[in-house]
Amino acid sequence: MLEELANKFPIPLDAPSLFKNELDFDGLKSGESVPEINDCSEIEKKEYKSAWECFKQNAELNDPFTKYWVGYYLYYGYYGEKGQIMARKYFKKATMIIIFSDTQCKYAVSLLGGLCK
Repeated sequence: MLEELANKFPIPLDAPSLFKNELDFDGLKSGESVPEINDCSEIEKKEYKSAWECFKQNAELNDPFTKYWVGYYLYYGYYGEKGQIMARKYFKKATMIIIFSDTQCKYAVSLLGGLCK
């Protein structure tokens, strides 16, 4: 569908960009430097089982953010087996409730993976 729309409504190369080049990711425009991220590897506990149980319970209570995380855990197999079909269902539920670009991206990627089959 996106390909059809792109062919039907092409964007000319000389079209103005949607965003002005005002983004200052590195802080150079403001004269400030970007703070360094400290190495916090000593606090990584990787308690996947506890997190899974928490996400699963909250997803049953209709919390959209935890639905995303349940899908994430299922997609990558962080706790238990991978379940990409179930992950897709959780991503879809989360996408329908919240506008969160990563959720939409994960849902789209999970759909593309199914196209090969």
